[in-house]
Amino acid sequence: MTQFDIDAFVEVWRKYDPHGTGYIHWKDIEAMLRDLHEEDTSFFQADPVQITDTEMLKNLIIFLEFPMHKNLTSFYFYDVLTICCRYTCEMEHKEIEKLRH
Repeated sequence: MTQFDIDAFVEVWRKYDPHGTGYIHWKDIEAMLRDLHEEDTSFFQADPVQITDTEMLKNLIIFLEFPMHKNLTSFYFYDVLTICCRYTCEMEHKEIEKLRH
């Protein structure tokens, strides 16, 4: 992960949270993650099919277990950023481990 990745995340998030509330509606998470993937970032690069395939993306969102807020209608910026960063780092680590063996 680099500062560029974080900056790109902020810019993509801003598209779905134009008023800077810190939250996006749950219906926007799929589009937001797709937009993030389309940026030239490290996010989800280890297995891009998880983002480009609709069913796999839904499964990934379930797997990532983003906490929901505001009566289960919204996702919080820092939750999504932290979980996406952790997941991306874990996947990159797995790829490095494969190369070592």
